[in-house]
Amino acid sequence: MPITKKDLVEFGFDEKDAKKLLDMIQDNSEPVDNVLNYAHSLMQWWLPTGDKKYMPSHRYTSYGVEAIRDECYFVDHYWQNTVLLYLNTGDTYSPTLYYDVIKDIFGIGSWGDWFEWHENHRKRNCRYGPRRIAGTH
Repeated sequence: MPITKKDLVEFGFDEKDAKKLLDMIQDNSEPVDNVLNYAHSLMQWWLPTGDKKYMPSHRYTSYGVEAIRDECYFVDHYWQNTVLLYLNTGDTYSPTLYYDVIKDIFGIGSWGDWFEWHENHRKRNCRYGPRRIAGTH
């Protein structure tokens, strides 16, 4: 299901930033890296969760764009074996903005949940497994 402005606002972006981010996501000429870097540029200033004096507890600080690669996949010559790009929000199961390279969609959820689903549905009989690669994009 495509990501919506409502999804982005519920995640923690204000209305203006959510609109700009959604416009970038829907613009097929906009590189994925630009979208994630823009989201990171906003989220890196969000205070860590739990500091309710300054922000709602559901906003997660971004620590940068990271990738998951899978030796069993070769997506194409650009992505090679990168299967997921996501914003590191500090914990495997914290909500984050991600880009699923295989499905060519943006989503909001934890990369840990995505990773578990991927491991259970990826190509069988592969002697290599997916690996998390920090700071590759």
